[in-house]
Amino acid sequence: MSLERVIKMLESIGFSRLDSEVYLYLAKTGSKNEQDLVDALKISKRHLKPLLKSLENRGFIISASKRSMLFSAVDLEQLLAQYVAANIDQAQLISKNKSKFLSLWREMTNNNFG
Repeated sequence: MSLERVIKMLESIGFSRLDSEVYLYLAKTGSKNEQDLVDALKISKRHLKPLLKSLENRGFIISASKRSMLFSAVDLEQLLAQYVAANIDQAQLISKNKSKFLSLWREMTNNNFG
């Protein structure tokens, strides 16, 4: 599978292009610090810092504090399992509340949004 196809797959589950590039770089090369990522991906630290924080908060990368902060990608299989689990939970919530949502919608549209 080409790199571009993997990036497109990650974008289809909510990654931005840059999220995908950072994640895949870490997955392919192993742990890196911020400067390694800046140099390899040609991105400014100003743009990289919030992106790393977002990926970490979503559980897609982990950071290890030693001499300098190192970032590592979680295993792709683990990432996909997290995505599936989150979406199953969301789908179950929607299914559970479907009739309530539809009832509210009908009430709202019958009242002309007012």
